[in-house]
Amino acid sequence: MSGRCTSWRRIFPAQPRFVSPPLAERLLKGRDAERLLKGRETVLLKEFIFTPPAVASSVIGDTDVAEFVRGYARPGGWNGAQAIYASNLREAEDYRQLVTAHPLPMPVLAIDQDGSNFTAASFAAAAPGRLMARTIPGTGHYIAMEAPEALAATILQFTGPTG
Repeated sequence: MSGRCTSWRRIFPAQPRFVSPPLAERLLKGRDAERLLKGRETVLLKEFIFTPPAVASSVIGDTDVAEFVRGYARPGGWNGAQAIYASNLREAEDYRQLVTAHPLPMPVLAIDQDGSNFTAASFAAAAPGRLMARTIPGTGHYIAMEAPEALAATILQFTGPTG
């Protein structure tokens, strides 16, 4: 928690002793996320998002961070990320009900970062007996950026030979 607190305080430097990590997280989920983060995108990405355990390697460098900053700094740039995380929190019960009533009949591939089984555990109820779970070693949350070849090989192994 102390590492997170330091990161949050660098994102909100004007009032560091008044912005606790839980308060900062609430602020980032609200409508004011764009206003609060404007001009602080680099600090957020470099010191909070693209750090272990979210990223397990040094493959995401300054050029990548600059591209993310360019996107997030645009008007409405945070809307997509904010909506995804908000919907994940709201839709969990809907998902549980849906997969209980209608399990997936086809094989499902769940790919997790190193040291995690979150994706596999999340899809286990949706594809009972039809789940192929794989972990990509040496990766964090950004598997496609950190290990594109290993990810492609895993997908190709799952889909089988083509053409």
